[in-house]
Amino acid sequence: MAASAIQNNVLMLNSGPGLDLNNYFDSIKLKLRMKKIFIRNVGCDRRGLDAARLSEYFRKNNCEIITDPEYADDIILVTCGFIESREKRSLESIEKLNRYDGRLIVLGCLPETSKKKLREIFSGSSLPTKNIDEIDSFFPSFKVSFGSIADANNPYWDNLSEMSGLSPEEVKGLYRDTATLRIASGCNGKCSYCIIPVAIGEFRSKNVSQIEKEYLKLQNKGYHNFIITADDTGAYGRDIGLSLSELLIRLDKLSADDDLTWEICTLNPCWINDAEEVLFMLIKRGRIRRLEIDIQSGSSRILHLMNRPADLKSLTRTILRFKSANPVLSLKSQFIIGFPTESEKDFEDTIDFIKNSTLNCKGDILQIIPYSDMPGSVAHKIHDKNGRAEIARKYEILKRTFSIGSY
Repeated sequence: MAASAIQNNVLMLNSGPGLDLNNYFDSIKLKLRMKKIFIRNVGCDRRGLDAARLSEYFRKNNCEIITDPEYADDIILVTCGFIESREKRSLESIEKLNRYDGRLIVLGCLPETSKKKLREIFSGSSLPTKNIDEIDSFFPSFKVSFGSIADANNPYWDNLSEMSGLSPEEVKGLYRDTATLRIASGCNGKCSYCIIPVAIGEFRSKNVSQIEKEYLKLQNKGYHNFIITADDTGAYGRDIGLSLSELLIRLDKLSADDDLTWEICTLNPCWINDAEEVLFMLIKRGRIRRLEIDIQSGSSRILHLMNRPADLKSLTRTILRFKSANPVLSLKSQFIIGFPTESEKDFEDTIDFIKNSTLNCKGDILQIIPYSDMPGSVAHKIHDKNGRAEIARKYEILKRTFSIGSY
């Protein structure tokens, strides 16, 4: 509706004493002139933090964040390219959102991990995660740069309900007293199945003083539960002369009371040994309530091919030690099934590892990911692949054997 029409309608109403119509209509005109932005995230939780930071970026530049892409001047889509199902979802979202009149800008990992597929359906603006600061080039009139926007402490809300399978009320309840601390970005890992490092860039630890400030600020806001995360959480500090253990000790000392709890996410087993004693102490005291370890296979041979070598016997002992330290600890683990050359014995080794490490007890979360043969990965070049039917058979066996969480 035009501003003049709004004004004519309102003037017919009883304005009442003290109502400043000039200011009212100035605000209406300003709102009509504001650039309207629609943001959608179909990526992981870390990309959800990027989307939340983007939302603040647009608000600081006097834009209006809207919930319907039909009325948007610009449509921001944050994508994923980790596995085939996430890639497919991202590509379908691009095709759907590109039908609207607003300018579509594709961000996240897909612009780097799936360049060819992206070019086949989209010729517009895009940036990979590692270059997200360059979004300023798409908005030359903006006064506030993206680089000046502080990191977000909760993922963007837009479609968390849709992606998680929870109701909107359940999602809001989940984050009511929970905040996220992102301690680093990027990944220097060389996992043979993964192409995400090319999209997110080199590993970069956040300055420890900045993390401490965020932690204290969030406590003052009333948050009691904290998700400590990164693309490779266990590698924290390796590039700045610190370690994850040192960071956790510092944050523990800054905790206002014993009721504050943490969830440590995305731990590669290769970092567990260095942090074991500190993790054990914090688990025993109840500070750490959930630990996420991305194990990926119970077969030493497959882990070697994945370029994620681990002493599985030692890892089992450590996991059991953690569980004995605090019976309410929740362990979240992740496994990939159907990796190239995975034999029936390798598959059975994974089942045995899950059982021996008691990774499917009440309160635990077991994620099973069918292998995705992503072009550009080292594993893509390995012959003797498991077929789709074979991978589906193995997945069904695991579903019958364990309680499997969604991914």
